[in-house]
Amino acid sequence: MRTVVLTGFDNLNKVKLDKGFKAILSLDLKQSMVLTEELLSNKRLEIIDLSGHQVELFLALAKDANAKIDIV
Repeated sequence: MRTVVLTGFDNLNKVKLDKGFKAILSLDLKQSMVLTEELLSNKRLEIIDLSGHQVELFLALAKDANAKIDIV
């Protein structure tokens, strides 16, 4: 299992992040919006225990939403 760390706020697309969290993590929209707000508040969001496929999806999401991503 892998971990991704999202950071970066230049031109961040909150709507894409909300929808991406919802789709990738199988959350409802309210839960995904909470993750987006956590990222904005803490300037960092760590998501753990992801499959390789989920990591690939997060890489694409980060690019689309203008977020920076690190895989640890």
